[in-house]
Amino acid sequence: MRDMKISVILALIHHGALERMYGVRENIESLSRSLSSKYSLRLTEIHHQTIDEIPAVEFLRRKIFLNRQIKRWSIYKDDLSQKFFEVSTTNSVLKARCSIEAILSGKHVYAWRTLIESNLDLLVVMEDDCHKAPKSDERFLALLESLDSCKSIAPLYVDLAGGFDICAISGGISISPLEQGLVKFAKAMTNTTCAYMINRQAAEFFLSVIRRNPDFINLPADWLLNSIFIELAENNVDVFCIHSSPPIFSHASKAGVLNTSI
Repeated sequence: MRDMKISVILALIHHGALERMYGVRENIESLSRSLSSKYSLRLTEIHHQTIDEIPAVEFLRRKIFLNRQIKRWSIYKDDLSQKFFEVSTTNSVLKARCSIEAILSGKHVYAWRTLIESNLDLLVVMEDDCHKAPKSDERFLALLESLDSCKSIAPLYVDLAGGFDICAISGGISISPLEQGLVKFAKAMTNTTCAYMINRQAAEFFLSVIRRNPDFINLPADWLLNSIFIELAENNVDVFCIHSSPPIFSHASKAGVLNTSI
């Protein structure tokens, strides 16, 4: 028996594009109905953004920094096949994308801070291309039941929407199957940031890494998370990292249902 309800923040991250919102809102409404009887639930949306042009020098600095992180990532997962990013300062599309990616990362960091300030237990982050998949609600509830002791697990990261094949992204990191369609990673990593869940302990560690490495905030959101995982591993902090396989939710951009917004 649970002494008190586990409390969950469900955070929707978007940029106000109404045409992209129908699927994710349907997902959230359905999930909220399923969760409300057993869990304390709070909904929030994070969407404010102002896109500023990035000077050429700053764009170049950010992309060089990203490529350094990619090199660290290749070593971390024992896979030297990772491609590097173009750093040409004449590519206006890449410069605009760089600004948008930093804004998106800032929204994720804001969500982590919201969890800490709320004193709740878990944060589920959904971007606007997170749609329902078969038995999404049922599988997510089963996941929460299996993590009923989440208050004592530190820190926790659960990838919920995938995007890329798990075997393809894991590189040299060993993975092991768990029950209920879950896979445990020996080293923490994200697939994409379409949807994931963390506990308070993870959020506290994530924010501590950001404070020590402020340049991380300008990385794309998936590289932000993976860079944080590298830092934590180098400081002997173990992250309990599991991925749902098949994903609990559908990554609509990767599935071709929506065009990517970046």
